Amino acid sequence: MADKYLNIPVPTPTQKPVPSSDIRDHVFGGAKIDEFVTSLQKTYTDRFGQPHFTIEGLRWVAQQAIASFGYILVDSFQAGATLSLPNQALRNTANGEYYRWDGPLPKTVPAGSTPQTTGGIGAGAWLGVGSAVLSSSQDGAGDELVAVKQPFPGSVPGTVHNKMKQIVSLRDFGSTGDGVTDSLASVNAAIASFGYSGNGQVYVDEGLHVVSAEPTNPYGVEFTGPGMIGIPDNFGGHHRINSYADKHKICIGKEYPFSFYNAMRTDPATPGGQLNCILAGDSTMHGGNGEPIEYQPDVLMTRLFRRSGLPNMGIINRAVPSTSWKDMDILSDLGAKTRLLIIKYGVNDGYGPKETRHQAFQAAMDAKLAEVRAHQWGGFKSLSIVIMGPNATNDPEYYRDEEWYESIRGIHVAAARKYGCIYFDSYGMMPDSRRAAGNDMDQPWPSTKPGVAVHPLAERNAWMYGQLFNEIFSAPMLMNFCLNTWQIIPLHVESITPTTLPTANEFSCSENWHQVNVANGWPVSGLCNTQRHADGLIAQTVFDQASSRVIHRSSPIGATTWNAMTGVPVAVVLGNSWVAAGANYNAPAVIITMDGTATLRGAIRSGVASPGTAMFTIPAGFRPLRTSRHVVPTGVGVATAIIELTPNGQATIVGGADNALLFLEGITYSV
Repeated sequence: MADKYLNIPVPTPTQKPVPSSDIRDHVFGGAKIDEFVTSLQKTYTDRFGQPHFTIEGLRWVAQQAIASFGYILVDSFQAGATLSLPNQALRNTANGEYYRWDGPLPKTVPAGSTPQTTGGIGAGAWLGVGSAVLSSSQDGAGDELVAVKQPFPGSVPGTVHNKMKQIVSLRDFGSTGDGVTDSLASVNAAIASFGYSGNGQVYVDEGLHVVSAEPTNPYGVEFTGPGMIGIPDNFGGHHRINSYADKHKICIGKEYPFSFYNAMRTDPATPGGQLNCILAGDSTMHGGNGEPIEYQPDVLMTRLFRRSGLPNMGIINRAVPSTSWKDMDILSDLGAKTRLLIIKYGVNDGYGPKETRHQAFQAAMDAKLAEVRAHQWGGFKSLSIVIMGPNATNDPEYYRDEEWYESIRGIHVAAARKYGCIYFDSYGMMPDSRRAAGNDMDQPWPSTKPGVAVHPLAERNAWMYGQLFNEIFSAPMLMNFCLNTWQIIPLHVESITPTTLPTANEFSCSENWHQVNVANGWPVSGLCNTQRHADGLIAQTVFDQASSRVIHRSSPIGATTWNAMTGVPVAVVLGNSWVAAGANYNAPAVIITMDGTATLRGAIRSGVASPGTAMFTIPAGFRPLRTSRHVVPTGVGVATAIIELTPNGQATIVGGADNALLFLEGITYSV
């Protein structure tokens, strides 16, 4: 009987509601308990046909929950630790494997332990989640098993999977970067992964990712990374799609032009002489490649300096066609007045083995800059250096293309920082030269190689050097050093008087306009134009608003007084009892004219009339150049007298004077 009991077959269950008292359901349920506990399947089916998780299935669910959050890795059995979370994994340094605790938490592991000595390995104890699990790629979820957490307050853990999703790579979409396979579909797919957002960045893995056409990128997804996306051209090269040019500043090192600006402020050559700027470089700096002469670099830069207010800059062009950095030879041009050196090489430096050309380029640049800085007049305090990167060219046959220019910016930047130079990125400013041939760049071989472009012409030189000046020699930067500037200042903003000195800030520009009026001491009301000239003269002209009268005066720039105003009477100093004749006559005075002639006017009376008597003294600035004698009316009739004027300003009676009245009108002499 017992033997038969032990071998009771599992009956077919009933469909009676739960709880059922039918023995068949009891036997069936007992069998299902065994299946729930011991089966390796994830589910079993109850008597109503519904699936349920087994213990193995529940374990799998827990593991999936842990995996979705990621394991937090902890060190170590050997060091000792306490685990309080089900997704913490403890490392065994003996074999590098990680284990999670499948039993009750928290779990304390003493120092010097192993999995075997602290509970064993198996269900309800330690379960391995080591390299085999952590490196699993099943369903792309292997990286979901590892948690990462930034080591900063407030950070929360996440999975490596989610972290990796933050970077979209071309290789994620199958692009190999082998320089041959068309990767257009991969590039477009990577771009499209961002949807309608233009804020994404696609990482371009190392290598050349060839595309057969322009990628579809209507929302402006950006590219980053060391690789190149290129469309093949007709010359064996590739038009680069992912240029750095839109990301970096085109000019760095603006803190380095000390020598130039210091010379403009303090050097004796300003304003009395000339400062020199040396140009060094290849044919793109030399000019003469088909552009009008006024757009050749040296002529264009001379004009830019002059129109920027610096007419005393001498441009010396030492550029030589077909040369590179190693050929630069300008040391003999350095000296006390050479305060600026502008260097532009690079279009010829890329020719040569690709394995060594960058090292050769860097070494040549470093050697030449070191040579200049070691010169007596080449140090930081004596010479400001501007490194102009090469302009864009379209000539892959001679390695003058985007591949070269995109790879050398860092060399320029490092050299500029090392030697205290300004770096202006000509290529970064205008990286596309493929539409320029025959337009704003030359086309050296229009018949055999149409589309090749090497040398900038008028428009591109104007853009390039104009932007160079805007970056380094902009109007606000040069304001206090310019010799050619102007300003118009209304009376309510700034007023001047006849005693405002030639050195005053009111006249700091080369041309200054102010309103003047009688209330401020001027002889008339109107406009005053004050001009400072580069050769050291300051001149002032006043225009009377009530008439056509014009008044002039001048002075050396550094003087503390003005020369006399033209057309404005200045009183003579009377002596020996002579006084002004009265209201019916002009007051005794002297007036200087624009041609340097002085004229006396007015009438005097009541003084000592004997020969040899000094009647008055002419003020300084109006005195005769030489002694002269003049016949003047005297008395109330037709009598005349002779007076003598001397260079010391004395006016003396020679004879015939009547002290009742003596006229000065009409006496003229040279000052």
